[in-house]
Amino acid sequence: MKDSFNVHHQIANCIMLMDLTEPDTIVVQPGKPIHCGDHILIRIILSRWPDSSTLFLQFEILWKYMLMANDK
Repeated sequence: MKDSFNVHHQIANCIMLMDLTEPDTIVVQPGKPIHCGDHILIRIILSRWPDSSTLFLQFEILWKYMLMANDK
């Protein structure tokens, strides 16, 4: 899959902006529950629109995780 934004650069930017000392990542998949406290969420999905794929309804669990994480 072509990654036009380079996931490694994006993770490095997140680490710097979030003032982390090491990557705090987890790969999320459509419809799968998230059981962690990680802050950098990475999704892998084949799509015509990979950069907006987390807006697809199949990522509803991810939206709920992000909203609940914001409350903590």
